Amino acid sequence: MGFCFIHGGFHGFGIRSSGTLKHMKLFFAFLLLLLASGFALNRSYASIYQKIKERHLVNPNSPGEYSIHAVTGTIQRVRYVAIGDSLTAGVGTTSSKDSFPYTLSEMLAQSGRNVELMNLGVPAAKTQDVIDSQLQEVLSNDPDIVTMLIGINDIQAFVSGETFKRNDEKIIDELQSRTRANIIIINLPYLGTADLITWPFSWIYHARITTFNNIIKKIAESKGLTLIDLNKATKDRSARSSDYYSIDQFHPSAKGYKQWSEIMYTHANF
Repeated sequence: MGFCFIHGGFHGFGIRSSGTLKHMKLFFAFLLLLLASGFALNRSYASIYQKIKERHLVNPNSPGEYSIHAVTGTIQRVRYVAIGDSLTAGVGTTSSKDSFPYTLSEMLAQSGRNVELMNLGVPAAKTQDVIDSQLQEVLSNDPDIVTMLIGINDIQAFVSGETFKRNDEKIIDELQSRTRANIIIINLPYLGTADLITWPFSWIYHARITTFNNIIKKIAESKGLTLIDLNKATKDRSARSSDYYSIDQFHPSAKGYKQWSEIMYTHANF
């Protein structure tokens, strides 16, 4: 009887040890997988900036103020202010005249208006930067038209959706309460080739764009503003067209920006 007791006790201990060892192996396998995924995510994220940086793209938006005269005789003057980041500044081109605010202004001039354009787009700007550095400039210039395209850098900097929403609403509330401008909101376009935006960051990146665009849509609807769905309008062509992007595979080329301005002019009430 004593032997059976001792034997049973050791047998039970062996089962528990085997189970514990199995759980430990699973834990360490999961930990290694987590670390490997984290490393891959970090590398795919960091490589975006490295590849873009290597192309040495410049900001063509200087001095930032332009006059585009109507092609026909007119006395109507339109003050247009564009706020945003490098996508508004026209990074990816070598001339400010290839930015979408400028080519959009040319289209407005074709309709018989003298356009005074102020392009406030600054590379790397986030929504908080627009509040800190661009908003007051807009308010002091009494614009007739304002376009706002901002958020890509909030995504890259892992700004939360709640913070982005709060900042976006603050900008729009200030514009609506302190200007008489026709405010055009532009959502975040599909950007980046598969060679630049690689897995696993590509999955997070596009999921975040969808989340931010849903926020932008809800804000525009609640404020009664015109929303340009640039993402939907450009997704197919930006994925297929080799000349849509500049050499950094992220910022549009002159052709890409021209397509943007055509979409905006077609879908907004200017």
